[in-house]
Amino acid sequence: MESPPKHNTGNLEDSGCIDDGFRIALSDGDENTFMLDQLDMSGTGDSKHQSKPSLKGDADPEGHCFHVMVAKWDESPEGQKWFEVWKRHSLSISILCITTVLLIYSIVAIALRGFETAQSLFGVTMFLSFCMTYKFVRDHWGSSIYKACMEPVIRAVESQWRWLKWVFLFLIVVALAVKWRPVLWGLALQFIFGLLILRTSFGFKLFSGLGEEVAFFLDYSDVGAAFVFGPTFKANFFAFKVLPTVIFFSSFISVCYYLGIMQLVVKKIAWLMQITMKTSAVESLNAAGNIFIGQTEAPLLVRPFLEHVTMSELHAIMTGGFATIAGGVLAAYVGIGVSASHLLSASVMSAPAALAISKLMYPETEIPESLNESEIEIPEGTERNVIEAAAKGASTAIALVANIAANIIAFLAFLAFFNGVLSWIGSMVGHPEFSFEIRSEIIATYALCGFSNFASIGIQIGGMGPLAPSRKEHMAAIALRTLAAGTIACLMTACVADSLRNYRHLCPVRVFEHRVYRGGIRWTWPHG
Repeated sequence: MESPPKHNTGNLEDSGCIDDGFRIALSDGDENTFMLDQLDMSGTGDSKHQSKPSLKGDADPEGHCFHVMVAKWDESPEGQKWFEVWKRHSLSISILCITTVLLIYSIVAIALRGFETAQSLFGVTMFLSFCMTYKFVRDHWGSSIYKACMEPVIRAVESQWRWLKWVFLFLIVVALAVKWRPVLWGLALQFIFGLLILRTSFGFKLFSGLGEEVAFFLDYSDVGAAFVFGPTFKANFFAFKVLPTVIFFSSFISVCYYLGIMQLVVKKIAWLMQITMKTSAVESLNAAGNIFIGQTEAPLLVRPFLEHVTMSELHAIMTGGFATIAGGVLAAYVGIGVSASHLLSASVMSAPAALAISKLMYPETEIPESLNESEIEIPEGTERNVIEAAAKGASTAIALVANIAANIIAFLAFLAFFNGVLSWIGSMVGHPEFSFEIRSEIIATYALCGFSNFASIGIQIGGMGPLAPSRKEHMAAIALRTLAAGTIACLMTACVADSLRNYRHLCPVRVFEHRVYRGGIRWTWPHG
């Protein structure tokens, strides 16, 4: 029998992209071998003519050669070095590329359509540019700036604190228990946030525009609701309009966690609260998360620590849930006509206020396990791609939606029952209006910027209980106390907003203007 022809594999061997297993396959004489004519090895200088391999079988020598080269590059020291560089700087490189593309697109849009049309896009571009600049400055000169600017101020305050603390002595109820730094800084941050949002043109325009964009974004849930429930879905407003918005927003948040966006935003806000208020990392992260997500989702950020938090930390976590507003409920309020900008600003202002009131009502007497924000790493998403992250977020929201609906039905039914009993008792003495319900302006203050209502007690215990089963009895024991603390934080936010709000013009302008007379300066209301 005539032996099968030997194939010319010298060029492949010389090129370094053929391994032993592939050489055996080429030397085999079965029907899956390759019939290679003149291989083009122009890169090695062995041939001047382009060749086309004639293949018999399913394998592709060129594809195999490429995979072998990639595998060898991955195993080489140079490949490992570039992989580590990409792993460390992938987020920065991605943001830089996106920022560059957005900047070019913004310039083109401004040139073609004017600045008003591309204002939002330009704002996003400038924000990303600021983030990149901040990261670059922080990584290269952050320590020097801190030592030059912050350390002298901190040393000066600490050196004079033995005198400053006596100023607040008459306010102290439990002198040895209450730590006044988180209380005072929390109230100060609440006022500063309110001042920036309500009394500056930039802050007012920023949150007004952001509120409009949020409302517009959340309206996209109507498309899915109309497809599932029909065009008349708004007739059953809460069930078919509000709850689908929760599902949509949960899916969106899941995608943001997969991309690493939420981790970055939450940790930066937590860092701000921690360096000013000196609260623990668990409290700060939860309070920052409550600005964007709900009272049952925010504790997921610190889930591994919930079993071991101190009672004061647990009190602060629950208070933050009562005092702030979730994105899904924000969508519900926007759907019934409440201003999204007011809700966003109220949630931002209530986050530090919740920590302040919580530390005043339940001072920290133990030592928290994590005192530094850098000690806690927010876990990244385990999903394989964006589609799986969106689907997982929607599926996760099913339990949340069912929990919200069930607890609202139960608690409102019991509330109506007690109202009926009180009304019956009151009717015997001519006062049938006795009720547990809070009417008029007080209803508005309860719903102003948080979950400060009795129905939320069931929602919070039902949501946090599975995360820390051994702390359920502690949650139930302090539930009413945290509800009161959250309510106080909401009412304080309303007071601060009312004191800073200019109802005369409904926009941030000067409350007073001064005029110079011979007798001095007279302060008057501005005209117009």
